[in-house]
This record gives sequence, C-alpha cells and structure tokens, in this order.
Amino acid sequence: WKPELGLRIHAFDLESGELTQQWTADPCFLFHTINAYEAEGAIQLDVCAFEDASIIDALQTDRLMTGSDAFTLSLPTPTRFTLPLDGGPVAERTLSDETDLELPRINYGRCNGRPYRYAYGNAARGAAFLKDIVKLDVESGELHVWSEPDQWA
Repeated sequence: WKPELGLRIHAFDLESGELTQQWTADPCFLFHTINAYEAEGAIQLDVCAFEDASIIDALQTDRLMTGSDAFTLSLPTPTRFTLPLDGGPVAERTLSDETDLELPRINYGRCNGRPYRYAYGNAARGAAFLKDIVKLDVESGELHVWSEPDQWA
C-alpha cells in the first residue's frame, strides 16, 4: 500500500495480451471489480473501492476470532472510473451515496464487458458487515435492499 503512487490502472489488448494504456487515479484499495466496458471513447471501470488498505489487517483471522473492531472500518463504495482512451485524466464518481457494496455480481453471461444496468452484492449499510443484499441501478443510483433482523444472506 503506497498511496503516494495513486491507483495504477492498466489496460491490455484482449487478443494479444499486450499492455495498451495506463492511467493513475486517486489512491484507493480494492478487492473486486464490478464490470468494465468501453463506451464513448473511454473504458468505464466499476469497482468496490475502499479508502485505504486497512481492511487487510481487519480481516486477519486472529482479529476476526477475538471479536475485535474489524468491521468498524470504512466500507467499500461502488465507484466508477472513466478512463479516456486518448490518455486524458481519469474521472471518478460514486455510483451510490446510499450504500457500500462488496462481493459484487452482475448478469455475467449477458453483461460482462458490456454496458449494464444492475449490480448486486452484499452491504453493511451501517449494521453488521455484509449483512444486507443490495441491488444497485448503476445509472440512477436507485437501491433495493433485502435485510431482516437476525438474518444473514
């Protein structure tokens, strides 16, 4: 974790595997991408972005088993990076101010690598870590949530 270097993003040619483009964005940490596709002269890259890498320490087994403060950390925000193919600066925007999102899923068979509308995942939303199931409309930010007391997805 070297935040002074920013987030380095690389694009590769799908056929040859060769590096075709590189960008640097503001620093964040991520485990999972939601989707990526090319549109309007840019790659749209959607991710679950943490503010920093402190989640790595929080998820160590000894901390989890002792009931420590592992889940009081910042949670991942669904975020879109727009990566201009002409080499311009990276634009970043939050896909929803209403939820965190992790362990994302989309309709991969139909939407992977293509424009899409909905992402599904788990969220804490101010409660226990990853307790809720959310459906996020990535265009409007509208959110549908499943959550029940004492129930875990």
